[in-house]
Amino acid sequence: NDMRFRPTEIEYQASVRGWDQAGLARAAGVSEATVSRAFGGKTVRSATALRLALALKKHPVIPELESVVNRQSSESARSIAS
Repeated sequence: NDMRFRPTEIEYQASVRGWDQAGLARAAGVSEATVSRAFGGKTVRSATALRLALALKKHPVIPELESVVNRQSSESARSIAS
């Protein structure tokens, strides 16, 4: 069974942990190509989705990054709305 992540959500969740695609791949024990598919909104196997979700759950959000990522997201939203 395949699953699909919302690209903006998985990117956000990785970012607030200080990870890029390679970092999330290492933490989850999956390939960078697999993470790239998830970031792109393409389907991944259910077992892979679980590995990604567990890696995100296991590693806490870095509060300082959360505020920066939120600020960047808000600025992007304002730019798009203008």
